[in-house]
Amino acid sequence: MAAQDAPKPVVADRSGARALNEALDCGRETLSRLEQQGEQMHRAEVVADSNRYALDQSARTIRGMSWSGWLQNQFSAPPKPPPPPPTPDEALRSSAPPPRPTPDGFAERDAPVDR
Repeated sequence: MAAQDAPKPVVADRSGARALNEALDCGRETLSRLEQQGEQMHRAEVVADSNRYALDQSARTIRGMSWSGWLQNQFSAPPKPPPPPPTPDEALRSSAPPPRPTPDGFAERDAPVDR
């Protein structure tokens, strides 16, 4: 009976290693997609800031087409332009580093909590 049980752990180890590799590949693909989505979100924020500035500038110009609006514009500051977008190097430096694995295989933020 013990002879029949011996090959099973080897097969289980291979399937476990295969599952681990699949999980790591899935994690890498997910991280890659998240990075791409983060870049898209950053570009969308830059465009939104630019559009907000254009709308504020347009509203000021249209308001200035009447006497009361012109007078109001004389006593108010023009809209401030959006800050320049950071370069890709600056964006990479500002992102948080990934968590380091602990000796038991968990990431620092995923470690089990003792209760």
